[in-house]
Amino acid sequence: MKKNNEKLVNISNGNKKLQPDSEVKYMIWNLPARITCPYRTEHCSKSCYAVKAERVYPQVLPARMKNFEFSKTSDFVPYMVEEIHEIASRKAYRNAKHIFFRIHESGDFYNKAYADKWLEIMTACKDIPNLQFIAYTKSVRYFANTERPENFTLRYSIWDDTNPVEIAIASAMGLPIYTAVNELPADFELCECKNCSTCKKCFSNDYAKIACKIH
Repeated sequence: MKKNNEKLVNISNGNKKLQPDSEVKYMIWNLPARITCPYRTEHCSKSCYAVKAERVYPQVLPARMKNFEFSKTSDFVPYMVEEIHEIASRKAYRNAKHIFFRIHESGDFYNKAYADKWLEIMTACKDIPNLQFIAYTKSVRYFANTERPENFTLRYSIWDDTNPVEIAIASAMGLPIYTAVNELPADFELCECKNCSTCKKCFSNDYAKIACKIH
């Protein structure tokens, strides 16, 4: 599946908050910010933290664009299934209590066909017992009336200018909600953790509404 032993995609293993340790490992998949986010709002675009990395680090945007272009191909699903299995088979990952695959630290599900590809990938990775896929999305329409595999935690990401129609769709699906705010709404649980490996509030459906400070 690899061409001349070259990696066709970029999967990272952590960031400032997703800090791997002996019990928790990460895989992170990113796309370019904004251009892959069809349901972004005005406030989301203005406050998008993912854009900052593309401006500060010259290697980030080309890597995300490489992922984006490859995700459109027919090879994407089999390649990702093979790559995820290869990483998960490494001793450190195999012995970890949890592996969390964060889909879209940057970017989003840009169309229904792409969302369906991820459902195929997750279904094909059910045999990895310690692996859980996590995604925050505004593209909830692409998952409506669709069965989601048990190894997938989907959380609806909103802003104060999110279309109520979209919120209604997410509510009907029973999705937990995530938002970034300056002032905490009364019915939200505040997440101020510095390390997601020790908190995990955002990784489960146990918390219906989670908020972080705008950053």
